[in-house]
Amino acid sequence: MPAASPTLSFLPPAIARPVLIDGSFTIRIPLQMVNTSKQSFSFSAIGKFVGRRPSLEALEQWVTSSWSLTRPCLISLTEKGNFIFRFYSKEDRDDLVGHSPLIMDRRKLLSQPWSPGQDESIWLSETPIWIRLRGIPYHCWSSDILQSIATSIGKPLRLDETTVKQRMLSFAIVQVLLDVARASPRLLTMELEGEDSVIVEVQYERIPCSECLSAGHQSSTCPFGSKPGLVKTPAQDPMLIVPTSSRDPGI
Repeated sequence: MPAASPTLSFLPPAIARPVLIDGSFTIRIPLQMVNTSKQSFSFSAIGKFVGRRPSLEALEQWVTSSWSLTRPCLISLTEKGNFIFRFYSKEDRDDLVGHSPLIMDRRKLLSQPWSPGQDESIWLSETPIWIRLRGIPYHCWSSDILQSIATSIGKPLRLDETTVKQRMLSFAIVQVLLDVARASPRLLTMELEGEDSVIVEVQYERIPCSECLSAGHQSSTCPFGSKPGLVKTPAQDPMLIVPTSSRDPGI
């Protein structure tokens, strides 16, 4: 039996009565009421556990004891077994998403931004990866050409500062948004109009597993099992230039 709740003080809203359309009663909710309701989801993320999910109570306790938030977040369990995290600030939301995946008692929590109307069954299979491009002719060392080459691998995000300043021409370093659910090329043929073709070697920093988006193992040996619903969703981040000191180590 559901727990008792305080008595509701309900005032009928100023909206039209339901009307019968094509055999179904339809009620129209005014835009102002919808927008007011959306405000509590302004800085939201959706979380999905790979494998068996914890109870809502256990997750709330873990978040309270382990996360550093400016204010406590509201966690809700969805119909499809995912969790909606409603934060009070964009910084808290982005901090969660930026550190995805997280580990809770050997269970992996994947997270991504969420907004009303978004299909919660769609999950990103893309992750930022630093790559090295070897064999690029010196006279083709320009941001436009490097971006064009990187586009054949993923969505270009950033150029390493050393690459931009052309201080070292042995290889170019570019960060791309890589779809790990697809095959990643190791060699590219670069056709130069009016010149001979060139073979460009592509080296990847650490390609994560396509099942759990973690580095260190292949999808065939993923300890977290399969993750259904992994599909590609293009990102909209602009291409940036990042100083070498701000780049992740290891490449």
